[in-house]
Amino acid sequence: ARREGEEETGLKCGRMDFLMELSGKDTFYTYPNGDQIYDAVIFYICFDYSGDMKVQEEEVAEQAFFDLDKLPEPLAPNMSKIIKKVKEYLMVMM
Repeated sequence: ARREGEEETGLKCGRMDFLMELSGKDTFYTYPNGDQIYDAVIFYICFDYSGDMKVQEEEVAEQAFFDLDKLPEPLAPNMSKIIKKVKEYLMVMM
């Protein structure tokens, strides 16, 4: 997760907690071009980081931080489940 975080964003992750894994029907997605996939993903929450954000131009057009209650639309369909889990996790932590 640390390596992937730095590779994708240029940021070095500090404290990270495991959140969840998703696969199978929970991650089925149809792209606008018609391609269909099932992802297998593992999510961590990063609580602190260092460095400057850099776009990995081969995979990302732009990236930014957003408040959980002000996320841009549209989001991938499976993101609502992930966001709900993040909010629940953060409420327990506070």
